[in-house]
Amino acid sequence: MSSDPISHYTFPSTSMLTELASRSKTKCGDCIGCLRQNNCEKCLNCIAKRPCLKRLCVQTQIILEANGRHEDEIPKSKKPQKKIGRPKKAPHERKPRKRSTTTSSQPKERKLRNQKQQKVTVISKEEDKVPRHCYGPKCDKAARFGSKYCSDECGQNLARKRIALLLPKRVQEHYEQSPMWKVETDEKVAILMKEQDNINERMKIMTDCAQNLELYFATLATGQPVHQRQQQQDEDPSFVHNCMVCGVELPVRSLPKHVQRCFVRIEKQSSFGTGHKFGINPHNIMCEKFDKNTKTYCKRLRVICSEHYKDDIGSGFKICGYPLAWTRFKAFPLEEMFLKMDLLEDGMCMTERKNCEAHYMWEQAAAAVIENQRLQMLIRIDEIQDAYRKLAESNAVQRNAITLLMNSTTKHTDIHEGIQEKVGPPKPVHVYKDENQEMIVDVEDDIEGELKGLRV
Repeated sequence: MSSDPISHYTFPSTSMLTELASRSKTKCGDCIGCLRQNNCEKCLNCIAKRPCLKRLCVQTQIILEANGRHEDEIPKSKKPQKKIGRPKKAPHERKPRKRSTTTSSQPKERKLRNQKQQKVTVISKEEDKVPRHCYGPKCDKAARFGSKYCSDECGQNLARKRIALLLPKRVQEHYEQSPMWKVETDEKVAILMKEQDNINERMKIMTDCAQNLELYFATLATGQPVHQRQQQQDEDPSFVHNCMVCGVELPVRSLPKHVQRCFVRIEKQSSFGTGHKFGINPHNIMCEKFDKNTKTYCKRLRVICSEHYKDDIGSGFKICGYPLAWTRFKAFPLEEMFLKMDLLEDGMCMTERKNCEAHYMWEQAAAAVIENQRLQMLIRIDEIQDAYRKLAESNAVQRNAITLLMNSTTKHTDIHEGIQEKVGPPKPVHVYKDENQEMIVDVEDDIEGELKGLRV
């Protein structure tokens, strides 16, 4: 291994140096196209794997004309070389060629090329001699190369004067009449506020339903069974039905219990979780149990979460307690199920809870109905708050100084009034048809005779 540091350096090839030299002939090195380093990957040339259009030099045409050629000039192909070993004719066999009497155009082309080069060099020298004047207010200095100002302070002073001149007028125009976006924003805010008030009222009703259900459960905890469950005459023990989850045939009596257990088994195999807790979770509606393996929070309803929650609602009940009014009538609103306690006048199921197969785990289902309604309302409240946030951000953007400076309102009535002051009111015009069915415009004016031949 040699210790010479030059041996580790890779010298550029001759083809690379030739390519760099050819590029430098068609680029000025100072424009935005020359200074751009990356392709845009969007233009047609980038798609066709050609040089990017945005990386082309702005002065390419001028440089090529100065060099005596154009962009669309096609290089002449080299003549094919003669094959080795081709028989050559003897000198005495060659025929003498006639020389053309026309003069060559090369001196003229060379002269025009030199004149164009001289023009380009003169213009560039004049630009170097006469620098750009600084745009700053009350500044007599020359601007920096590639800038309109001699310093950053001059640019900032001009920006301050521009803001002081335009901003007060734009603010006055903005607040003279309420813009359309503000009217639409106020309407959206009013709709959202009304919807949120309705949701809050519904939430209070659901809270009352949950309290009545808890009171009913507390009453059932002290109840005693009156009689054992008797098999009805119309109930056939041999009648079977397929499970809705696994499809196994079972007797109708044991079907509810089997379906519940089968559902719990399938539910444990799936995961419902996110990496963060829900922002609004009053009364512990969601489970929110943290799983260390997946590092997520469970998003099931806490009452029916088969993985992290056990049936503690009716574990201490001795009787079933299912209201019989729920089975004797058709479906009715949720408020009537829990707010009106007079439904209990029809009685309840007094069978022992462990022996009642018709109303298996009805307590958990009733509590889940209320919690599901609460959850839907909380999700809608979260969506309303997100809509409030977006409207507030849009309102802040519409009223800032940058938006007022970049946008203005043009009153077309003022323009028409200014034109009428200079030109005068519009003059009457009569349009009619002549014998040749052509439209002729006749203007009532002092020069009416001169305008009779005007045709449209």
